[in-house]
This record gives sequence, C-alpha cells and structure tokens, in this order.
Amino acid sequence: MADDRIVGAAGPATPLVDGNSQLVGTSRDGALRVAQAHALLGELASRQKIYAASTPQAGVTIIAEMAGTIAANKQTILSVVNPFNSGVQLHILRAYLVHKSGTPGGGAFALQTFTGVTTALGATGNIVVRGTRTGGLPSQAQAFSALALGASAPAHVLLRAFPSGPFGRALDGLAPDAAPAVDYIDGEIVLDPGSCVSIAAPATGTTHIVTASFVFAELPYTN
Repeated sequence: MADDRIVGAAGPATPLVDGNSQLVGTSRDGALRVAQAHALLGELASRQKIYAASTPQAGVTIIAEMAGTIAANKQTILSVVNPFNSGVQLHILRAYLVHKSGTPGGGAFALQTFTGVTTALGATGNIVVRGTRTGGLPSQAQAFSALALGASAPAHVLLRAFPSGPFGRALDGLAPDAAPAVDYIDGEIVLDPGSCVSIAAPATGTTHIVTASFVFAELPYTN
C-alpha cells in the first residue's frame, strides 16, 4: 500500500536472528513500522509455550459442588493448576465451553480462582495437558476435571463472568442461548505458582453435560 510518510529501513535488510539486535524502520510521524509475519500466537506456539487442557470429549455432568462458589477440595468442571514449585507463570489465553445435553441451571457461568498455596495439593491432575506444538515439551501445569483438587486446595473466589448463561430449559437446536462459548482471555489472567483457575456453573440443572477447555501459555516466573 502506497504511503508517502514511509521512510526506508534504518539498517541493513538482513533477517532478525535470535539474540542479535537490529535497527527498525519508522514512518515520518515517528510510528514504528511492523508487519505480522505469522499468526498471532504462532511465535509462542512454535517455541513450545502454548498448552491445552480439556475435559473428556464425552463431557462432564455438572454436580452440586461444581456450581456456585467452589469450596475447598471439591470437584470442578475443569481446573488448571500451577503447582507451588513449578517455577513458571501460566498466562490463560482462551476458555471454551460446549453445552451437550440436559437442562442447564439458570444463570451465568464464571471463572473462579484460588492462590497462595505453598504445598502440594495432595491430588494429581487427571487431565493430560498437551502442547499445541506437536512433539513439544511437557507442561508444569496440572489439570483436573470431575476430580477433587486435594486437601491443600482452598475455596475458590469469583474472578469474573464467563460468556455463557443459558436459560434453564432443555437443550435443543432452538436454544441459541446455550450455544458454545469462547472466552478470549488473551493473557489477562496470570497464574503464579500455587494458583488455580476453574470454570464454575451457576447451578446444577438436570443431567447437564458440558465439555470445556483452557488454552494457556507457560512462561518463566517473574516476581
């Protein structure tokens, strides 16, 4: 696209190599010129930093302890835990929720968290955390679904709403309010070691089955 304000690159036209510095070009009004060379999260993924944790594909039946405020050492729809000794931060990027069958309880789903755990939870996650780059390195995170989080897990607190709030009626093709939900968190939730984020239902409903996923980046811990 033609732009009379563009100034030539202030440096050699050589590839930018990891670990080397290079001058960059600017426009006449001082703006930095950038070009997206790959997909938005492609850099993190290619460096084996993005992971996903999902409930079983068949879904999870919501029970009472998965709804409302999640009490200490209770089951959840899906939780991602950053262990106290992990040495990393988990930057939550996306959360997904699919309503499969049954009658949802009325109200909005939510993201809830706990933090400050300084010992092992006393339970091991039952969900395999997988890198989005195939053949990538294993994650430090643990993931739980329909499994008690362990004796050291405190009660959760409400963090914020999750964009799904179906009306309390049987799921069918005419219930657009029960459509799959995607929460574009984009890293605004960061789990330090000893922290957890979970998806919580508003109410139990009747045989309400859902499938859920978290996608997150694992990065070095900085305090």
